[in-house]
Amino acid sequence: TGRLLASGTAAGTVDSLSQLMDGVWAQVLPSIVRHNFALTSAVTLPRGLPAMLAYAAAEEAFRHGDYGEALADYDRVLAADSQFAIAYFRRAIVVGQVDPREERFRQALAGASRHQAGLAPADSLLLDGYRLLLDRGDGRAALERFKAAADLAPDQPQVWFTLGEFSYHFGVLFDQPILDAETAFNRVLDLVPDFAPAIAHLISLAHLRGDDQETARLIAAYEHFDTRSVVAEAVGIADTLLLQGPAARRHLLRTVDRHSVTALEYLAFQAQTFGTDDERRGPLR
Repeated sequence: TGRLLASGTAAGTVDSLSQLMDGVWAQVLPSIVRHNFALTSAVTLPRGLPAMLAYAAAEEAFRHGDYGEALADYDRVLAADSQFAIAYFRRAIVVGQVDPREERFRQALAGASRHQAGLAPADSLLLDGYRLLLDRGDGRAALERFKAAADLAPDQPQVWFTLGEFSYHFGVLFDQPILDAETAFNRVLDLVPDFAPAIAHLISLAHLRGDDQETARLIAAYEHFDTRSVVAEAVGIADTLLLQGPAARRHLLRTVDRHSVTALEYLAFQAQTFGTDDERRGPLR
């Protein structure tokens, strides 16, 4: 583009060119890679060029709802820098999107817990909240941690996403209106308009409110990412069921065995929690 993105300097002998370039990359890469992250006040980067590049790719893949790629990229981060605590935590969040079974999420969080000392304060509060929720069933204490993280880092979309997920999945159990999740997820989109995981949750909440126009708009926004995942598959099925005509729905029923069991289970949860009476028990079920 002809635009200077960053600069670095190093001095040494000709036979140390490789080491000199490593030093220049260490100066230059953080500024360049930073553009792959959400616009927050601070970004902690791992050590080494391979880890930085993988981390940037992982964060971008997660934001775009490409969960399989995000998991692979976080694994590459940890292979290059096994002490980079935040990658363990972010990887656990990705696992929670595609396989929300408690045992899988616990396993993913275990790595983050072992490296909690390396987390930023807001991320440490989020991890504490998840542990209180899963280990003690103390949702109220967990919510206090999540809110404290939002107070500490109000410009970080991850903390608002966590608040939204709490209200979305657990709010009813702890006297929190489920539509509080909508406020939190919209806050995520205020910060990062292309945050696919927040859009996926907002689809269900718009449908719960009976706002067909907003539901259609959000489905179109999610499908624009054109990623492959359990969530994307479920959103595509919802598109057919909610927005297409009878012929498309009949074709879906005839070919339902072509869809993954996990996507169908995901959609069944959404219908049970956010669907209408007809969708849960009547002719549309």
